[in-house]
Amino acid sequence: MCRGVGRGRRVNTLGIPVTPPGDEPGLSGLYAELAGALTVLDDQQCLASFSLPYPPAVQLLYDRVVLRCIEQQRTPPASLPDLVQWSRESRAGEEPFAVPASTISPDARLVHPLGRVPTRACLELASADRGGLAAGEAHALLGMVKERCVSESSFRKCRDFLISTPVLSGREPLSRKRRWDDRLWRRVADLYVPVPEFLRRYDVLALCATCELPALLPRDGDFERMEWCESETCRTDRPPLLLRDPGEVMLLRRCLRVFLVLPGRVERSARQALHAAGIPVRSRPDRPGTYELVDSDGTDRVLRSYDRLQPALLARTVREECSDAPECAVVVVPQQCLAQPDFEAAFAAPFPGPSRPALVTPNGLAAEMRPPPHEQKENNA
Repeated sequence: MCRGVGRGRRVNTLGIPVTPPGDEPGLSGLYAELAGALTVLDDQQCLASFSLPYPPAVQLLYDRVVLRCIEQQRTPPASLPDLVQWSRESRAGEEPFAVPASTISPDARLVHPLGRVPTRACLELASADRGGLAAGEAHALLGMVKERCVSESSFRKCRDFLISTPVLSGREPLSRKRRWDDRLWRRVADLYVPVPEFLRRYDVLALCATCELPALLPRDGDFERMEWCESETCRTDRPPLLLRDPGEVMLLRRCLRVFLVLPGRVERSARQALHAAGIPVRSRPDRPGTYELVDSDGTDRVLRSYDRLQPALLARTVREECSDAPECAVVVVPQQCLAQPDFEAAFAAPFPGPSRPALVTPNGLAAEMRPPPHEQKENNA
């Protein structure tokens, strides 16, 4: 809804009211809504090949972006496809949005310039400010799987299967790694989808050899490197894995690949590190991926694992999920997160000193917990 020109309200030289960024509702106003719209559009039609009719909410969002550009006397995108192209080129810290660095990295883009999909920054922002979206959808899908399971053990097996199996080949249903479980498969089968056309470049599906998530081969036909991989953090100069018949391949839905598979791997590494250090932990059946453990000084701690690229948005998520006692939270992230300049400082900024959670990698987890030498080695996870 557009507000009328009130007393003291700024207008541009065309007489159109200008909405200062500080007056916008939500985490970062219109930019976060744009992230949500792009996430919805990609989920419904795929950004690489969407067409009319556009979802009404997305069309309305486009109209609001045009108005913002006119307010700032900037050339607006000529169409919704033009807006998607603009989102591939424009960075968060640039006008017409100039999102504060305290919300998202100034160099973040909403659409990957090579992958042609919403970036992880886009998905994280949309999930933080639009009632969930990608992350919320992943949570809801896991809840659906849990309702299909007859026991907590059954659900844990399904969840572990999803984390370890983002890509499923019809030719080779992982029989080399495990005995196929038909009952498990019936509970998770509808979470897998065909490989979208834009990932079938040269009639193959490329997988990053590091993260084993979908990747794109370069357009020059060089099969010895990648142009892009879904994790956005892996080296692209390494040869990808190639699946020659993508029509026989199924992919776990992207929201689960990003918000379950990636953090699930961190969670697995954290559990292995605790087990090796002899630190017992207890899983929370009511909150999958959450563990309780006791510090060496007797303090109860809560452990959560994440793989996020935006530290400020991660802090917001942790504050919501560990609101009871954030100072008792142990937040585990992959090494590449802490290797980013200022990641730790940006994560810590929203927390008052005494309530700041611990931020560690799996390798630093044992040192954070400081187990006493006499503690028995066991792991109840």
